[in-house]
Amino acid sequence: MKKMIRNTYILQIIPAAILTLVCLFIASYGYSENIFFSYFKDMRVLAMNFVPVYLILVIISLVVKSVPIGFGITSILMVAMAYTHEKKVIYRSEPLMLSDLKLVREAMSMSKSYNVAPDTLTLIAIGIVVVLLIVLIFLCRNLHWNFRWIGFAIYTMCLVVFINTLAFDDKLYFDIGKESSGLNMWVYLESYEAKGIVYPFLHSIKTSKNYKYKGYDKKRAEELLSKYEYKNIPDDKKVDIILLQLESFKDFYMYRNDALQFNYDPYDYFHKLQSESITGSLMVNTFGGGTFITETNVATGNRNNPIYNVNKNSYIWYLKSQGYKAIGTHPNVGTFYNRVNAYKHLGFDEFHDMENTYKEVSDEILFDRDYFPYIIKDHDDAEGQPYISLNVSYQGHGPYNREVCPDNPGLKWNDSYDVGNYNYFNNYLNLIHDTNYKLKMLIDNFEKSDRPIVLVFWGDHSPSMGEANSIFKMFNINCDMATPDGLYNIYATPYVIWANSKAKELTGNSFVGEGPTMEPAFLMNYLFRQLGYEGDEYNQFLTDFTQDVTVIKQNLTLYKGEFKPTTDPEVAERLKDFYNVEYNRMKNKVQVDK
Repeated sequence: MKKMIRNTYILQIIPAAILTLVCLFIASYGYSENIFFSYFKDMRVLAMNFVPVYLILVIISLVVKSVPIGFGITSILMVAMAYTHEKKVIYRSEPLMLSDLKLVREAMSMSKSYNVAPDTLTLIAIGIVVVLLIVLIFLCRNLHWNFRWIGFAIYTMCLVVFINTLAFDDKLYFDIGKESSGLNMWVYLESYEAKGIVYPFLHSIKTSKNYKYKGYDKKRAEELLSKYEYKNIPDDKKVDIILLQLESFKDFYMYRNDALQFNYDPYDYFHKLQSESITGSLMVNTFGGGTFITETNVATGNRNNPIYNVNKNSYIWYLKSQGYKAIGTHPNVGTFYNRVNAYKHLGFDEFHDMENTYKEVSDEILFDRDYFPYIIKDHDDAEGQPYISLNVSYQGHGPYNREVCPDNPGLKWNDSYDVGNYNYFNNYLNLIHDTNYKLKMLIDNFEKSDRPIVLVFWGDHSPSMGEANSIFKMFNINCDMATPDGLYNIYATPYVIWANSKAKELTGNSFVGEGPTMEPAFLMNYLFRQLGYEGDEYNQFLTDFTQDVTVIKQNLTLYKGEFKPTTDPEVAERLKDFYNVEYNRMKNKVQVDK
């Protein structure tokens, strides 16, 4: 026994195994109580989570020259990772990724609005780790270790090899947990949950790197683009473009059923606007959060987002080359998603945020009643040159109050409802109803303008729908992402393209009708077609490509008006063309002038 205790490597096997099980329990508990037990049906899940925990524990213990301290540090890191993952799944329906570490400041700020207190079972699990730490302190009270270079080098090398071979093996990743969990491996969150926490988190290192298309064929991309010629916008056809992304804006009125009835239409003015505009659905790539993904999809035409730390081709750069002034705005702090820097690389001349603009009105994030007048003012200040702005609102952001119901609830009470969820959703509707009417402020002002203006607005994502999508289920709305209906219900948000009388006259387009269901990345291309702008080579490629493909998701693609498996040979071949051209554009130098 004493010999085992003195052997640093053997001593840490049992603590590492217990810590692994605790983390697996905490991470899976918020998603499904049964997932934890499925891990024991495929021992590879346990092994792939245990090995990195054990290696990291030994490495840290060697560095600090103490097993108890090493275990304490490792436990804090692992339990924090598992618990953060659990809460992200509950409130965002997304797993924890390595890329989330870049948003620690934002996450800390947002966590104040959510219930992040651990429940009883989680506290018991954490208590087990604390007890184990006390036992280790007792067992190792008279033991002292020197730093072992050889052991440190070997274990560090083993960890690196494990990550770069086993953890990054896509085929193995797809297979592990596939049969034992009963979950759908084509749905990313389900696939992640089936594999535990440490293992899939390490696998996310691979997907968190700057986007790179593995199958990139430069020759093929250039061949596809060679048939197109860069086109300028005639001066007498230039229209001012106001882009407005509305926080968590989703039309739930369209889902009315026996379990979802309303006291009045919270979207009444919005529905009136739809009848006077081009309207359709975006299938966004995030749920309950991830606003920045949608706005950059729109601004760039990219379905896959690179890191915007250098200038990247976008619709903003193209319009600037055509003489447009470009303004970006958001009523929160500019460091949120690092917009203050990213927007420069997207081509915007200015970026207005709380710190440099809106704090003159309030120290709090502006509601639409105060934010929308700035959108009008920015446009008015650009007199003398064509103008584009991308404005990202905040009103409608969750979480929503579960304790108190607003005075005029939009949602009609149903005896099957949970009171907290009923209050939560009514407070969401209250914000959306207000935004619905604040849109009139913009419409009335732009209609009076003597300049041709097109206003395009859309929802960035669905609101957070309670723990484990409990509100979707309360309303009997399908949220199974393995089905076309479920995928649509989770990711669809409305878009509207409205034009004032001057723009209609200039373009000869009535701007009324039903638009396609599409990716946010294709919205600007669709707008350009309505305006009669051919645009650059990439935009012209999208015009042809979107005759076949309008929505691209991990397991399903909307191909020629029908959802088909993304792995379908014909679909996959068309997607190769898109990915090649998209990635080629990401790599190429920004086209400022042509």
